[in-house]
Amino acid sequence: MTSRKAFFGTSTTRQIKIEPDLKEEEEEDPGKRQAAEFRPAVGRSVSPEILDTLKTGIKNAARLPIYLAHTHIQYMYEIVEFKGWREIVRSLADTWIENPANPQRAAAAVKRSPSHIDASNLLCGYCLFRLNERPYEAGRYWKRVREDDGLRIHNEHAETVVFIAVEDLDVHNGFFMPLRKGEDVCVDGDANVWFPATGGGGGVCLVFKI
Repeated sequence: MTSRKAFFGTSTTRQIKIEPDLKEEEEEDPGKRQAAEFRPAVGRSVSPEILDTLKTGIKNAARLPIYLAHTHIQYMYEIVEFKGWREIVRSLADTWIENPANPQRAAAAVKRSPSHIDASNLLCGYCLFRLNERPYEAGRYWKRVREDDGLRIHNEHAETVVFIAVEDLDVHNGFFMPLRKGEDVCVDGDANVWFPATGGGGGVCLVFKI
């Protein structure tokens, strides 16, 4: 069985192995299942002004050299950067984790307690992402992150990945479930998530030791 690779990470790029495309006989529409599964983990706590700045930056950002050097690989999504992005996203991450309702929601979603009492010690990664459109054939519409890797970026501790939508996201623009602009969803770093081939959307990814 062959595998493809996508890149996911923060300051240090990490490779994620991707399973071969989903076949219809395995599961016709993972999007419906994932929407129901992850909906209880959705919340909202981000300023609209920040979202508009990030959306524009994500849409206009040039591709990073790592992707230009591997154009033969069909990435599900790409990490993007633009001037000043790190300060904006770090501030957003601090605001998110300092709201007690957010880590509580994350902990409930993954059925784990935070690894630190001090919320400021929970953040372990962050990035901006842009979802890519991929060619596909009938019955080969979805790809998933392998179960043995998941979405995590570190192996030495459990992680919760928080996706924040800077625009409305759903299966029509590459995301794995419906998420309105300003909403975020907390996902276990070990979750088996399928992504559609549509692409076009973008957002923020935060990784916490929860």
